[in-house]
Amino acid sequence: MENNQEKTRIQPKIFILFVIIGLLPMAVASVILLSGARATYQDVIGGHLSVVAENAQMDLNSYFHRASDELKSLTLTPDIRALVYQSNQKGPEPNLDKNRAEWNDSKVQGTDFIKSILENEPARFLREYTLDTDFRELLVTDAYGRTVAATHRNHDYYLSDRRWWRYAFREGAGGRYIGDMTFDDKTGMYAMEFAVPIVDRTSQRAIGVVRGVLDSEEILNLVKSIKVGERGYAMLLRGDSVILVSPSATFKDLSRFKYFNAMRTAIENGNRSLLVDEGDDRFFLGFPPFKMKDSLPELDWYLAISQPRKEALSLFSNINTKFLYIILFTVVVVGVMSVFFSWILVKPIIETDPHLERL
Repeated sequence: MENNQEKTRIQPKIFILFVIIGLLPMAVASVILLSGARATYQDVIGGHLSVVAENAQMDLNSYFHRASDELKSLTLTPDIRALVYQSNQKGPEPNLDKNRAEWNDSKVQGTDFIKSILENEPARFLREYTLDTDFRELLVTDAYGRTVAATHRNHDYYLSDRRWWRYAFREGAGGRYIGDMTFDDKTGMYAMEFAVPIVDRTSQRAIGVVRGVLDSEEILNLVKSIKVGERGYAMLLRGDSVILVSPSATFKDLSRFKYFNAMRTAIENGNRSLLVDEGDDRFFLGFPPFKMKDSLPELDWYLAISQPRKEALSLFSNINTKFLYIILFTVVVVGVMSVFFSWILVKPIIETDPHLERL
């Protein structure tokens, strides 16, 4: 009888049946749940990166608008306006070629003509103004494109043929100009050109132009300061895929973003994020739902936030591990229960008729 009792302690068939009944539904449910949760979590990651990119782009837009407003405030300065009115009253300049040659010749220094532009009252005011702003150079022209006041002697005297001047003056209609980012090898400075018209209050027509060279260091710092996790970062891209700002490249490198076309297509399709999974490149890319060009038509720029997939999904990986522990714990519990029930249910039957054990 004791041998029969020992044999009824564990019944393999009942044990396997309990394991299948207890484990299979949970395994299937876990796979379905985790698959759906992973897709949802990836959408959450992309949405988060998009929000960060949108906020950063709004900060850039605000910065550019503030810079434009700074120049507009200079156009209202009485001394600058008076100097422009005075220059316009002279009409076309008969000695334009002579003055232009004198101004453009770096060997010529300190003449009355040069001093009249660099050392007049508005020019001194503009030099002092650059000490407390991101603008490193400022100049003023009249309606003919002649320089009437300037902080530096770095450009031609006659400027009506320059792109920024044409956009800002617009044959008297007036407009705003924001140039693309450039890099000066001599100064090592990233810069952008801004220009706005000086507008006559009565006619509302442009009577001159104020131009400023903006130090782009603030833009670089703003983009570089954006971090997501430990390895997520922001990048500023130009419409031709050239990287303007990123931790791995700057504008002077003229590096191109490999997945720019895929990102632009995603934006045009109304998406706010992109999962790149190609070779060693595995990362999430989030971007605003609108282009910077929508609010600043002069700038065909794109801002995006990148984060490695492994880092972004690290929290979800921890959840997967915990789920695995739960499944293993369930297997143990089901196994113990199957052993217990096999002994409880089968023992009385076999003790009544030991021959049933063979079943």
